[in-house]
Amino acid sequence: MKPVGHGRVGRNHWRSRKGAASVLIVLLIVVLIFFGVLALVTAAADQRLASRRADWNRQYYQADSLAEYVYASLDEIVRTSGQSGQSGENLQRDLSDWLAADPAIGDFSLSRQNDGLMLHVLVYQPEWSGQGIQLTIKVLTVETGAKLRIMGWQQWQPPIPEDDSAFDRWEGTD
Repeated sequence: MKPVGHGRVGRNHWRSRKGAASVLIVLLIVVLIFFGVLALVTAAADQRLASRRADWNRQYYQADSLAEYVYASLDEIVRTSGQSGQSGENLQRDLSDWLAADPAIGDFSLSRQNDGLMLHVLVYQPEWSGQGIQLTIKVLTVETGAKLRIMGWQQWQPPIPEDDSAFDRWEGTD
């Protein structure tokens, strides 16, 4: 008689694979949970990014629409001044008065040039989170009347202040 545990039956008993399927199923469930959580986190981040992008686009088109209104108003002032035969100084005063009075104008500058006036107008509303449109418009004075020419139409955002602690930037050394 052979001692128990020293024969073939004993060795196969220790090498039994009865729990291997359970371990594999548990590992598979853990991996599936991990990828499920990863998918949820990624979807939430994508939703936040899409929401920010939609807000940015909405604010940009609000600013662009207001810049169209400003341009049309300036064009109307220039056309009526040309029809009434106003001088360049009166036109400059009318444009400056209108720009100063309009609440949609964040900032403007008006300068004389040889062939007319140069306007730099910032259409900006603080509630748009820093979105605006920078217009550069040349007012050409010709014998038949004044005309507007768009020299620049750009999206504008204020620069990030250097001392703003709301933006944590890594400076390269600790």
